[in-house]
Amino acid sequence: MLLLGTGGVSLFALQFAKLRGARAIMLSSSDAKLERAKALGADVGINYAKHPQWGALVREASGGAGVELVVETIGAATFAQSLEAVRMHGMIAVLGWIGGSEATLPLTPVVLKRVRVQGISVASLEAHEQMVAAIEATGLEPVIDHVYGFGQLREAFEQLVAGRHFGKLAIDFSA
Repeated sequence: MLLLGTGGVSLFALQFAKLRGARAIMLSSSDAKLERAKALGADVGINYAKHPQWGALVREASGGAGVELVVETIGAATFAQSLEAVRMHGMIAVLGWIGGSEATLPLTPVVLKRVRVQGISVASLEAHEQMVAAIEATGLEPVIDHVYGFGQLREAFEQLVAGRHFGKLAIDFSA
């Protein structure tokens, strides 16, 4: 599995992946964040700022075949590399587009690899119930970088836009 970035969605996906015994490759522009992700169970960390053509490195780290699943949280800016990283018959789950929502899609590798591109937004009630049951059974807790008071919304959004966080940023509406 390939997880793009060290935000809340990617780290939560990492936690679920490790619960299922999956191998996880993380991307970040920060070596320090990659080390933190490894402490949470990431098997491989790749610094995309140092290696802009990271798709080939992901394939190499996965034994040459590519990953079965890419959790694509960035979008257009990274989609071509995600396509490079995914294995034959693999899936790219698109659930974010902070890197743009309109990508030029090279169809040849999609067809030749038989890749499934799946948009992810909200799951079914049954899937949510299964997730909650897994969280309760394992004691899984999301990674929270910082909790801001309601009066600190501007600061929270600035932190989010700057990408300095590791995990989720939370807002305490009572503070």
